Amino acid sequence: TPLPRIADGVEERWSVDIDGADDVTGSASALFVLAVDDDDVEVVSLAGGTGDERWATDVGRNSSFGFLRGVLGGVVVGQTCDFDGACEAFGLEASSGEILWTEENEGSTSITARGTVVWSEPDSLELIDPRTGDRIERIRGDSVDTDGDYAYVRDDDDVEVFDLKDLSSEFGPVDVDDDSVGALYQGGKLITAVEDELVVIDSNGDIDRESRVPADFI
Repeated sequence: TPLPRIADGVEERWSVDIDGADDVTGSASALFVLAVDDDDVEVVSLAGGTGDERWATDVGRNSSFGFLRGVLGGVVVGQTCDFDGACEAFGLEASSGEILWTEENEGSTSITARGTVVWSEPDSLELIDPRTGDRIERIRGDSVDTDGDYAYVRDDDDVEVFDLKDLSSEFGPVDVDDDSVGALYQGGKLITAVEDELVVIDSNGDIDRESRVPADFI
């Protein structure tokens, strides 16, 4: 992938060399860099205006990689994983680098479009308090998928939609075709694919047949 082109007239303000720099998040006022060096993972905070180091915190030992998921409510949220696939989520105080919490997590940690932190696994999803790491709510099913705004829980032939803001039930459960693939909640209706067609299902489970569209039109 080619590097992005810097617009004419844009000048470099500062440059910092961080060994093993692997991920970055933050804003114009403060940047947070995750670095992996000799199997140790560190998060370094830099002043956005000058590049000066504000703090550095070790977040993982014997880890092969890590991610920064973003900053929410003054907390830097991330995750590290070791060579055996065991992962640990963490929350750092953005102003000081203090470790607020760590938690082993076999799935993935993310900040949703709803401004919440969730831990997701193939069959469950948990809503997490970003400042304490405490579990606020949990949903389970045969499978759980998300799109940043909603979670889609499938149990047998039923699909239920949950709002990722608080994991409240937004739609369903409704019965769907055994062969249905994927799900999208939009305009108060559930859209799914069955064979070569899109099917739109309302809250009563009725199919809007006029909304059936051949998949090759997508």
